[in-house]
Amino acid sequence: MAAGKPANIGIEMAIVTGDLVATCLHVVGVRYFFTGYPT
Repeated sequence: MAAGKPANIGIEMAIVTGDLVATCLHVVGVRYFFTGYPT
């Protein structure tokens, strides 16, 4: 499937990376929310 379409691999990698970053930020945000926003 991916053979011959390296551009698609890059796009998928970018999407996966973006999802991971968003998930990490969401988890951190939730932790801060429940711990009283350590600022």
